[in-house]
Amino acid sequence: MTKGALVGVDIGGTKTALVVSLQPPTVLERIEFPTKPAKGPKPALRLIQQGIRDLLSRHRLKSLCENTHYVSFRGAEEPALSGAEGRRGIS
Repeated sequence: MTKGALVGVDIGGTKTALVVSLQPPTVLERIEFPTKPAKGPKPALRLIQQGIRDLLSRHRLKSLCENTHYVSFRGAEEPALSGAEGRRGIS
């Protein structure tokens, strides 16, 4: 298995997109699905988790659970955060 895969998640009001990369900006694969905000966050979070698992499996990449990884986040009108305030671990 290859180490060092990066997974990008773009959650929008109408669709959510996932990408996997070994060497940005090269993208190995991109998938997307409807976000459906009226149903609340749980269905979208389940689809994101399953999508990440599927992307990593299809490309024979290491599971995110085996190492500590962080994701940056910001809203459309919110400046990018730096340091611990802008990162949350994923497992």
